[in-house]
Amino acid sequence: MENDFHLVFAAAIRRTRPRPYFEGPVKIIIELTFTTSNRRDSDNYSPKWLLDSLVQAKVIQDDSTEFMAESPKVTIKQGKVEGTVVRIED
Repeated sequence: MENDFHLVFAAAIRRTRPRPYFEGPVKIIIELTFTTSNRRDSDNYSPKWLLDSLVQAKVIQDDSTEFMAESPKVTIKQGKVEGTVVRIED
């Protein structure tokens, strides 16, 4: 089931990315927005699934330390619309 999720997410990413690969080490910033102010346990929002999907979609070469400038940063905030924003900087 998890692999199906990766395929769907990777397909969505491929429709929006501007180039085949980010070259060199990348910095990934993930912003999660929720409409409620519930207390959230941050370790439940590990970016592993997202990184695997970025690799599968061929947006980044790999999620190993060789290709990552630093560990991904995940921020959680409250807003009017729920969503996930992923920024990749090289």
